[in-house]
Amino acid sequence: MKKYLILLMSVGMLFLAGCAKVKDQEQVLADLESGKQFAFLKDGEQITEFVITERHTEKSKKTDTVCCEVTVKDEICESKKEVELTYTLDSKEGWILGDLDVNDSDEWLQTPIKGVSEDVVALDLIGRMLEIDYEYWVLTKDNIKSVSFVSQETKLNEKKDEVKVAVIIDAEFLELEAELRMEYVFDNGWKNQTISEVEKYQISLKPEYILKITDAELISIIAEQDIYLEEEKAGGFVIIPDAYTQKMHTVSIEEDEISDFSLDEQNVVDGGARNVIECHCTLTKSNATFLLNTSISYQYSRGDGWKVASVSTQYSCASVDIIGEWTGTYNDAPFGGTSILTISDMDENGNITGIYSYTPAPEDSSTKPGSYQVSGTINMSTLDINLKAGDWIDKPLKVYTWSKGDIIATLCVDEATMKGVAQGSCPFVVKRQ
Repeated sequence: MKKYLILLMSVGMLFLAGCAKVKDQEQVLADLESGKQFAFLKDGEQITEFVITERHTEKSKKTDTVCCEVTVKDEICESKKEVELTYTLDSKEGWILGDLDVNDSDEWLQTPIKGVSEDVVALDLIGRMLEIDYEYWVLTKDNIKSVSFVSQETKLNEKKDEVKVAVIIDAEFLELEAELRMEYVFDNGWKNQTISEVEKYQISLKPEYILKITDAELISIIAEQDIYLEEEKAGGFVIIPDAYTQKMHTVSIEEDEISDFSLDEQNVVDGGARNVIECHCTLTKSNATFLLNTSISYQYSRGDGWKVASVSTQYSCASVDIIGEWTGTYNDAPFGGTSILTISDMDENGNITGIYSYTPAPEDSSTKPGSYQVSGTINMSTLDINLKAGDWIDKPLKVYTWSKGDIIATLCVDEATMKGVAQGSCPFVVKRQ
């Protein structure tokens, strides 16, 4: 019995001695890899190198502190970390890992093992804003259709990566294909430093939103408009003539008066919701020819499709045909008479020469007929005519101060008439014969 007790005591002492033995390098490594108590390894990481650099065992306090240098590797990089494991001795279970401390990530010695991935670039693009043709595209998780590398220049030793990326953005009406260059540096992962401007791009309207319009339809829209003759703009403001005979007047547009129509360009704006058509044509009236530049804006709405939102027409008067004899009447209440304005010449600068004559009605015994030379200019923006009175040709027997007067008139295109004032400020209306 005594021998049996001695044997048990010997076995117990051997057991305690075994429990007191600290964990060796392989056991410490196994604790790091197991992750039962502490998740030292992240998903995809594995330990490639492990070295115990320092150890402090205090059996009296039943503690064992192990300092290690651990190299871990994942798909992106290799990181060298300093780790401190603290073990405590349990009378039953032996040495148990009680604490694990890893130095801050900014102190890790990291080396990339490959360049940035397309997935990382796609995440970096979310929230970016691209400016293309004065339109802004905000990239979101939902509208980035695809991201692919066109080229990649990775410098692992310099921890730099430069990629050219092809991006397809799926907007409501449009699809944008663009190439841009992005630069990365490696710092605890690949970090985007810069994104270049879009190097090349293509914007296409989705087939279901393409505006299909014919020249005939566009001409019809233009013909629904009028042009308003006004002075050329000075400093951004329209100069309004002060004489009532020189006020702005309207010129109508008829389809059969339009020729040389051309659709110049068609631009999709506002993310594809608006379509702007620029076109030009020639408007030929009986006594004037205009060059028209028209901008037609279409707006898309659900249910209604494409509808004309606005039409803006700019004009220039290319030529006028006023040479000849213009005959009509003047009004000198209570009487009137006949007016004849003969335009004999007009040069390319709008300088006019001619003769104005008037004959009073038979009942006007106090006014005698007369005629005199006139010369002046026509304003090609407003078609206002200003002619100074010159020498008499047929001088009345009795002349008053008002017998001869300057002519202020307007070529009224739609009516094919000239309206204005002449001798004695008498209003007159004449039409070419």
